[in-house]
Amino acid sequence: SGSCSSSSQGVGQSIYQLTQRFAAAESHCRSFIVECPGTSVPLPHAIEFQDELEQSEDWASVPRLDTLVTVVDAQTFLPKIHASEYLADLGLTEDELDDRTVADVLIEQVEYADVLVINKVDTVSGAQARQLELILRKLNRSAEIVQAVHGQVPARLLLETKRFSLAELEQAPGWLAELNAFFETGGRPQHQHNSEHEGATEEADHHISSFVYYAQRPFHPQRLMDQALSMEWQGVLRSKGFFWLATRHDIMGAWQTAGTAWQGEPNALWEAARPREERTGGTSTLQPWHEQWGDRCQQIAWIGVDMDEQQLRAMLDSCLLDDSEMAGGPEAWAQMEDPLPSWFEESDLIQIPSS
Repeated sequence: SGSCSSSSQGVGQSIYQLTQRFAAAESHCRSFIVECPGTSVPLPHAIEFQDELEQSEDWASVPRLDTLVTVVDAQTFLPKIHASEYLADLGLTEDELDDRTVADVLIEQVEYADVLVINKVDTVSGAQARQLELILRKLNRSAEIVQAVHGQVPARLLLETKRFSLAELEQAPGWLAELNAFFETGGRPQHQHNSEHEGATEEADHHISSFVYYAQRPFHPQRLMDQALSMEWQGVLRSKGFFWLATRHDIMGAWQTAGTAWQGEPNALWEAARPREERTGGTSTLQPWHEQWGDRCQQIAWIGVDMDEQQLRAMLDSCLLDDSEMAGGPEAWAQMEDPLPSWFEESDLIQIPSS
């Protein structure tokens, strides 16, 4: 096998060129292990490989992406998620517009992986290693998870596994699985088989939980800032989904937090905001359609350890428009105070208080 290190830009093209050099030298190299920089995330590389494959006239000449592996430090993963460290403060940004946190990177590296290696398990207790494994499974529902000491992992788990599938990878994140399950069951608790029930019980024993917040009313932007984004969210590791802001009525907002940094940015027009002939069918047929507001809603998945679900739900409920505000309609909503960053500015990050 060969190995190389590459930047986050052009990994697929770099590997393609490397395989061509090996082929020209008549080398019988079967596998390449590519170590990407610590601040890169897997999904863009996976998409790039897929694009290279689809655009090539000679599929046999294009290297096949076999397995995406993320190594997790058993001792430092959770402390780094809870810390409020920005890549810029550590001199690790890819460019001047890179406003990500360390937690952003670590969470996405876990969410988009085929294999998760928990390394240095000898530096934590057995209970801590098991809790971390359960947390990783909550963040990524399909990856193979293995524990390791000094990075020693059987080669068969990493090489020529044929685990990679872009379609499956895009469905791997736990937050997305939570949303899908919520709509599939109509918002009701899922029926669990014995093995699933045992897994849920073990999660509860380690204080790991998740839930979906859903509402068919918009958030008041000022209250969202004052009563949610300015508050400390105990135990939250990840929240992600889509939200409806009263002052930006027609635009679906993409909501995400990793650790203590919240980011809200425009995702797309709500289906209900499009002319009927231009609707894409992007809204799930399982999602309720409101007679007046269509698919506009709050749908946010929450994952954490020692989370207070009742408190978080009450916090978010307090940010929704009340009956009198709803009666005003979009014209009145547009006049509301909106302290949130513009969706046309470069950075939309807001730091959530942490203890």
